[in-house]
Order: sequence, then C-alpha cells, then structure tokens
Amino acid sequence: MTDKAWAELPDELFIREFSVKGIVYISTFVDATVYFKKSLA
Repeated sequence: MTDKAWAELPDELFIREFSVKGIVYISTFVDATVYFKKSLA
C-alpha cells in the first residue's frame, strides 16, 4: 500500500458484531434496520 493510499484511510472504522446460530460475524454494515443479520450470515 502506498503512503498516499494509507493517508486516505479513515482514522476510525465502525463495525457491527452479531451472532447467528452460534457463529460470530463482524461487518462494516452497521445499520441493522437495513442489513438484517440473517441476510448477512
């Protein structure tokens, strides 16, 4: 990764953690009203 590309990355990344049937998932789709956990799993 170039220095320029690294500098353009955000300082923070928001994630959502959830589980379905005992499996833990981590996603950057944080809006649970739009992205349902069962459809992401």
